[in-house]
Amino acid sequence: MRQIEREAFGLDRVTVDLERGGARATVDVNGLAVQKWPAAVKALHAAGNEIAGHGTTNDIAMTDLTRDQQRAEIRAVN
Repeated sequence: MRQIEREAFGLDRVTVDLERGGARATVDVNGLAVQKWPAAVKALHAAGNEIAGHGTTNDIAMTDLTRDQQRAEIRAVN
């Protein structure tokens, strides 16, 4: 397994378990995690996992936003 910036959130253990089981996952990541650990997110995707963006941070309650505000928050992840 490639050594990349995974130590902060235990991704090595999860990735190994997925690989051993021949499984793939949909992984929700926020924009700040993508900015902080881009290589880890790319490695997850390269291993066949789906990356789902759900917003820039976990501090915003999407249900409190209008539809347009929700779209803007999700697009900010890209």
